[in-house]
Amino acid sequence: MKRLYPYILDLIKKHGTNNPHELADMLDIKVLYRDLTGLPNGVFFRAQNKSYIIIDSTLKPSLQDIVLAHELGHYLLHKHGNKIFGFNLTNDSDIKEYQANKFAFLLAAHTALRNDAHMIDSIRNERMLSDGDLKQLLEFISNHKDLRKGVFS
Repeated sequence: MKRLYPYILDLIKKHGTNNPHELADMLDIKVLYRDLTGLPNGVFFRAQNKSYIIIDSTLKPSLQDIVLAHELGHYLLHKHGNKIFGFNLTNDSDIKEYQANKFAFLLAAHTALRNDAHMIDSIRNERMLSDGDLKQLLEFISNHKDLRKGVFS
């Protein structure tokens, strides 16, 4: 796969936002919120030529944003075929999960972490982002009082 950050910048420029809720709406993806306790935190699937993302309604809004961004990554990067994708933070061994994690990281980082030198270097170099990088992003969001309501709000 080519570098992902230029693709994300083009996506943001085309749609005028990096907010995954707005992107899902513009891309005609139905986003549903349900209690998914015991299941993946989010799921992307297609049914009858319509795309759906289901997000666990029990998650904090900031994590819901990241899960939605991850599932959008599946939609935009892996939309061929009928596979169901579930949010998986720690499965970097699966290339499609890694790519969706990286998509979510870069989409969120565009807004949330512009001033963090470590994250800027990670974005600029597109080095191998580990599950630790995504966990660091989630921890930063959870601890940053201005981002608790949502990463993209």
